[in-house]
Amino acid sequence: MGASVRAGRAARASLVACALAGLGAPAWTAPASTAAPARAAAPPGCHGRQDAAVSRVMEHVRAEHLYASWTTPDCLQFFIDACAASTVDVSIHERHDARCGGDPGTWPRVDSFRVHKRGKRIDWYNVVDDAWRPFDRIHSEGRR
Repeated sequence: MGASVRAGRAARASLVACALAGLGAPAWTAPASTAAPARAAAPPGCHGRQDAAVSRVMEHVRAEHLYASWTTPDCLQFFIDACAASTVDVSIHERHDARCGGDPGTWPRVDSFRVHKRGKRIDWYNVVDDAWRPFDRIHSEGRR
């Protein structure tokens, strides 16, 4: 393996590590308290679509057994990042509390998804490439 290939892999691994730590993902505002919100708060423009978008992401996470190697769905928290005319952006963060462990003062981002209003399309944000990808590529390009 050439030095440039190793350097490229090391750079991608560094970006993935930053993403796992919540440093390289799209901006997110932490909740005012460390207590988990009762439901995802919606930014302006969602018009009631946020609950359906979160439900769709949760269904996909459970059906695909995403993150099963290191956590359970109960230790994940879903947030609405943005709403547009045809999409809702949902981010998943680690839940840190007495049951799930971790520092309760932090909520590291795990992944981000874009749910399209029409059809069944969900895109996944690939931090390494800084691009939205079809959900079905999460296993081949992601770090699940």
